[in-house]
Amino acid sequence: MSLKKNIRLFAILINIRLMYFSKYWCFVEPHLLEGDVIELPAYNCIHRTNCRTQRNSEGVVVFQKLGAPISEAQFTIINRFSNSGHLLILQWPVSSVSLTTLYKSPRFSLRHFSTS
Repeated sequence: MSLKKNIRLFAILINIRLMYFSKYWCFVEPHLLEGDVIELPAYNCIHRTNCRTQRNSEGVVVFQKLGAPISEAQFTIINRFSNSGHLLILQWPVSSVSLTTLYKSPRFSLRHFSTS
């Protein structure tokens, strides 16, 4: 999903007020580069991984609702690359649960996934 499409998605979430019911929002594949600024009203960005050199599906961004208990979240990110694609897994603990996001590019081999 491109950055422009994500911005439209953010606007839709804001307009329907759906977003205000969640303590966390995580967007995988945001196509962000280091200089990009992205914000969600009433949320803080608590984790961000940008694309390495050009806009692609490598990144992830996590927002936490303002006023939610501040956690010293330890984010674990796994990025596996192959000649044809990549896999991204982001995990972090919140209270007594562990939240996990996963992105597998369409051409990333499941065989490579099971051996990496």
